[in-house]
Amino acid sequence: MKKTTVVFAAMFTLFVGAQEAQAVSYTYTTLDGPAGAVSANPLAINNSGQVVGLYDRGSGGWYGFIYDGGSYTTLNGPAGAGSAYPLAINNSGQVVGYYYDGSGQHGFIYDGSGYTTLDAVSAYASAINDSGQVVGYYDSASGRRGFIYDGGSYTTLDGPAGAVSAYAGAINNSGQVLGYYYDGSGQHGFIYDGSGYTTLDGPAGAVSAYPLAINNSGQVLGYYRDGSGEYGFIYDGSGYTTLDGPAGAGSAYVAKAINNSGQVVGFYHSGSGGWYGFIYDGGSYTTLDGPAGAGSAYTSASAINDSGQVAGSYNDGSGLHGFIATPVNSVPEPSTMLLLGSGLFGFGLFRKMRGKG
Repeated sequence: MKKTTVVFAAMFTLFVGAQEAQAVSYTYTTLDGPAGAVSANPLAINNSGQVVGLYDRGSGGWYGFIYDGGSYTTLNGPAGAGSAYPLAINNSGQVVGYYYDGSGQHGFIYDGSGYTTLDAVSAYASAINDSGQVVGYYDSASGRRGFIYDGGSYTTLDGPAGAVSAYAGAINNSGQVLGYYYDGSGQHGFIYDGSGYTTLDGPAGAVSAYPLAINNSGQVLGYYRDGSGEYGFIYDGSGYTTLDGPAGAGSAYVAKAINNSGQVVGFYHSGSGGWYGFIYDGGSYTTLDGPAGAGSAYTSASAINDSGQVAGSYNDGSGLHGFIATPVNSVPEPSTMLLLGSGLFGFGLFRKMRGKG
């Protein structure tokens, strides 16, 4: 019985190793926007694969859209709005962003049937979590301030002591808010947890830090600047991991989004002059070149959901096109096949020996 257990444990280990060693490829769905669009730029994707973004009709303005399984919904904002700009979508399909009308800029929530206006002066709704809590910023007489909107009530975020302005850009399902503020020494990132602020200044040597996203584990993604350029970072509560991009990446490098598995997407500048999207997963990078035949020297990955689907854009010379890149596990690499085959041979040998016994 003991030998059987050992062999099956070894086989399980080999099988798991084979699964983990599978390379990941991507299938692309091109998003060109609704009829009449001349370019499209996806900005966010939820776990159902719904995408929000902007498209251009060629008339000089951008318009919001929701893409859901092959169909588009244009977001024009509430009655009287001149244009609407969606920025984020939660897993219930609620969308937040901002719109303009004759009186200025306003934040909004769209729930599939109508709009809720966030009516502070010059409000900008940046993000929404799965509980429907919204964060953003607004202008006041004393300067720009962040806010949390929750079921009809607002909480103002002034930043830590000494801040002269504050912006809220992201919120996770625990209610942790990510943003940045300005004081007499410059710009600083922050996490607000409901009781106080944690300042994020980036790793040693950084001169400014721009936090962009926070997942449900509290991992923060952003980018920072130092004397040599821009670099991505992940902050996990105890320290920073710098994201330098794949081999050959230039100094300009921006990480845009992080999912709940810690996978990161963004774009980097190559040494040959092009811009390319990427996925960072556990220390390794995958470059996203866009769909076959794109011939693009510009791709950008903007968002990633918990299934690993990526929303982004590429420019192939004919204009800007959106895409969804869906991961597909490919056939295991030869070394993996050899490892798995060795395991199967060993299992067969074990059965033969056991039969003789």
